[in-house]
Formats: sequence, structure tokens, C-alpha cells
Amino acid sequence: NALFDLRATDPALLDFWLRRLPLADDLEEARRANRALLDLLDASCDGPRAVLAVARLADALADYDPDQFPDPPTSTLDARTHRHLVLRLQALRTHAPHTLQAAYDALDDNSSRLALMRACDPSP
Repeated sequence: NALFDLRATDPALLDFWLRRLPLADDLEEARRANRALLDLLDASCDGPRAVLAVARLADALADYDPDQFPDPPTSTLDARTHRHLVLRLQALRTHAPHTLQAAYDALDDNSSRLALMRACDPSP
């Protein structure tokens, strides 16, 4: 549980943990991890950890199907976290575009890149 208080975690341990995401075998734990990543992003939208958080959350966005409302059974995001993440990404577009660009550049998967671009677009 201490790992989920990301601001209090040892920076080396946090970096190690962030590079091991996404969690795929345990959806409940993956959802918890994604909420913790979003909390980290809320606390600081700048720097290498923010870039890693955005990149890992973009991976989760790529697997999110909003048509399976309220919580897609195979998604590592729940509906509430998804809404919060989209709002946060749209704010980053204005206030920290360099973080979004660095996260986009770090993504290997085109579906994650597309999901990140769609989430940052405020139009419906």
C-alpha cells in the first residue's frame, strides 16, 4: 500500500515501478495503479515522472471502450478515472504541452498515441 502514496515513495523505487506498468493480469490492481498515476499527475504535471505517468495512462486509454458503460469489464480504467484523466490531459494540453509531447514520443504503440491525441481534443 505504501507504493500507492506515490509522493512519499523513494524516487528510485517509484521510477522502477513506473517502468513496469501497465499491469495486465489483475484488473482491480491495474485500476488502482492507474488511479495512483492520475494522483501523481494531479500533484505534478512536469518532469520525467509525469511523462511516464501520461504514457502509461495513454496505454490504459487505448484499451478503454466507453460503449461498455459504466465500467468496461476488461479495462484498466473505470469510468470515473477515465473522465478525470481526460479532463487532466486537456488541461495539460494548455499548461504543459511539453509533457504531452514527451509522453507521445515515448509511446511505441500507435493505438496508445491515437488514444492520447483523442483524449486531449476537447471537442466531442
